[in-house]
Amino acid sequence: MTCHPSDYFCSLLTAADYAEVVAGAVAARRPDLALFLEPGRSIAATTAVLVARVENEKTKGRRDGMGRRIGDERWVTVDAGFNTLLEHTNYAWYYRTVVASRAGEQADAEFRLAGPLCDGGDVFAGDADSPYRRFPAATGVGDVIAFLDAGAYTLEMMSPYNARPTAAAFAVTAAGQLVPVRRRDTAEDLAAHDVVPAGD
Repeated sequence: MTCHPSDYFCSLLTAADYAEVVAGAVAARRPDLALFLEPGRSIAATTAVLVARVENEKTKGRRDGMGRRIGDERWVTVDAGFNTLLEHTNYAWYYRTVVASRAGEQADAEFRLAGPLCDGGDVFAGDADSPYRRFPAATGVGDVIAFLDAGAYTLEMMSPYNARPTAAAFAVTAAGQLVPVRRRDTAEDLAAHDVVPAGD
């Protein structure tokens, strides 16, 4: 993603830039003060990959500002929406994506990318100031799409919205082994806190 100064979520300053200014100000005013900083989200923001599968594909008419049909647009719907990656809707955050099951193919076709929820907001932002993502032309049902840099808060912000079970999570060890750290919710989990009123 190209970083622009007007992009609220994209800083042109580095951690070293901030440290230089803050440390200089502290040293000038309180040379006796020891300063400790927590790196926070910066150490976790790029740690995770969300893996989703294409569940549906369709072609819709592309229209101009006057409502006239000017062509077609291809849509793919994956099994992870804002119930799994909430920040894409809440903050309109952009997540880079690749079709992992077609990693060796050229990404040369435009697609609209959406989640599975019956909600107009469950559509992922496009690339390069457009509503479209570029994927291999043959992308379709069953393909695996990876959302990169999904770390930090994704697990904590998942929800069973629309009765969709929250996802499983895995960690990769230093030896390259995949280790489960959270199981996928079941239908029983979805109803675990429901209370049935006693009859009269």
